[in-house]
Amino acid sequence: MGWSKPFYNVTEDLNITAVYTDNSGSSSRHTVVFYDWDGTTEIDRQLVDHKDKARPPIPPVHEGYKFVRWIPADLSSIEADLNVTAYYEKDDGSANGTPGPGASGSPGPGTNGTPGPGTNGTPINGDGKVRYTVTVSGGSGSGSYPAGAIVAINAYFMGEGQAFDRWTSSTAGVGFADPNAASTTFTMPAANVAITATYKPSSGSNTAGAGGSKNGNGGTTGTAANNGTIVEVNRPGISNTNLAGATVSGATDNFVIKVTEDQAATDAVVAALQARYGDISRIRYVPMDISLYDSTGRTKIADTSGISVNITLPIPDELVQYAGNNKAAAVSGGALEDLGVRFTTVGGVPCINFTATHFSPYVIYVDTANLTEGTTDMTPKTGDPIHPKWFLSLGMASIALILFFKRDKVVVQTKKA
Repeated sequence: MGWSKPFYNVTEDLNITAVYTDNSGSSSRHTVVFYDWDGTTEIDRQLVDHKDKARPPIPPVHEGYKFVRWIPADLSSIEADLNVTAYYEKDDGSANGTPGPGASGSPGPGTNGTPGPGTNGTPINGDGKVRYTVTVSGGSGSGSYPAGAIVAINAYFMGEGQAFDRWTSSTAGVGFADPNAASTTFTMPAANVAITATYKPSSGSNTAGAGGSKNGNGGTTGTAANNGTIVEVNRPGISNTNLAGATVSGATDNFVIKVTEDQAATDAVVAALQARYGDISRIRYVPMDISLYDSTGRTKIADTSGISVNITLPIPDELVQYAGNNKAAAVSGGALEDLGVRFTTVGGVPCINFTATHFSPYVIYVDTANLTEGTTDMTPKTGDPIHPKWFLSLGMASIALILFFKRDKVVVQTKKA
């Protein structure tokens, strides 16, 4: 319901208590789901009491566009389940036709009739790219992708006596990098795609994926080191999740790394930030849980000793503006454990890279009281061109060295006796 007393203009020590009301037995609660501008990417989900108000989350940042409002805009009295969609306009003030998943101009979810320019039901993002749907039966990788994207798919472990055979698709133009590998990729065509993982009987007792064997953690040992490890980002507030990637050291298994929003992780992060900074009103932070699963994505790895993951994530939307001021930390023993970070761009999207040596709550955060002129390094692993700033820096350094070593001639005059 709120806090027990106000805490503005504080002049003495205060004890403040969170005040709650019991609504556990109430049947009159409604689900309010906030979507990004495509009408399909979920940002936040709230349970709201009947006729109470919903609290909009921070809208994602989309380059070249500005957030205008939520549709519907009036969230002051919720009387039924509701879908709410973010509406943006171009920076020059012209309407962008906020994307939505509508077919032939039909409304996107939660837009109260506002049409979206979807093509055959596929959403269009602010980059102007049409997204097509991937449906994977018997494996992971389902989602929406633009034509030309590299899509990673991973076959599920179907139990004892079943071995992965191959990938098949009824969609023309789908070419798998290796149709016989349990973890593989394909290039997205300009069409919706249906993919099926097929299996065959196996007489072995340790069948797991494409001829692999079970390991002591319940995971699988594949035929190649980590080439099937994928990252699943289900943490609201992080866009371009398909650009996330990771490499695993200390094991040859294929894994699924899950980045999620978790209340326990959030509580641990807040406590650790308060332990270090005290007042965290100037701290902008995005807590998350990073966990390691076996290649099926079903079994969480309990014993991760000796395993580390070098992970690259898009910088959370609300922290992109702070560029190189972003920090990453794990929470260990109730305290922040700072990590060395590197900033890159992947496909033009600012990303942060760090190594996770254990699996616990993590946080990406910024101390806005101590900002520097941080910029994102534009020399990424993807082979994007080197940013011109480096040429300028090298040029200035060269001039400084020349001036330092240059010596003026000294003229010595002597008088004749």
